[in-house]
Amino acid sequence: MLEDHRTLLYPDCKEVHKKLRSTLELLQCKTSNGVSDKGFNELLMLIKKLLPEGKKLPATTYEAKDVVCPLGLGVQKIHACPNDYILYRHDYKDLESCSMCKASRYKIKHDDPGDVEGESSRKRVPAKVMWNKKHAKVIRWHKEERKQDNMLRHPADGSQWRKIDRTYPEFAEDARNIRFGLNTDGMNPFSEMSSSHST
Repeated sequence: MLEDHRTLLYPDCKEVHKKLRSTLELLQCKTSNGVSDKGFNELLMLIKKLLPEGKKLPATTYEAKDVVCPLGLGVQKIHACPNDYILYRHDYKDLESCSMCKASRYKIKHDDPGDVEGESSRKRVPAKVMWNKKHAKVIRWHKEERKQDNMLRHPADGSQWRKIDRTYPEFAEDARNIRFGLNTDGMNPFSEMSSSHST
């Protein structure tokens, strides 16, 4: 990584244009604008065509992430029991259900026929995933730490948030749910997006 920090993006470029810094800035732009991996690959190919010979820019999303991986920016998803008994790692990493409460490790669809012989296995969605501690605290902030004084300071103070709470009480019970998508569905600020809703 130190080598990437010292490597110029291309020969005779300004000292500020280093491989690591440029890659980080591009990945930040990708993330903040919701660019897909495919779109990012195409952007990298275009930028590489514009740069002079001897360029050191990564060619793919995978290569770009590989450059910044030593920074510890990778994410490890840990499957968890939906009832918070165990984490599916170490001795439990290969279990299909919780050894304590027998709850399934994966979400089960009501119309799912289960394993069918001759059919390729589908990717299963974990029932619960543990993430970064700091992010978890931020997600719960609206319920645990928000100042509630009838002033409109946060979407949780709005009437739409309360309407969702009344309509879906089970959903409202869990402080960790993500509702900004529900509150802003259909919003198209400045008419910059091609669709008026997310579905």
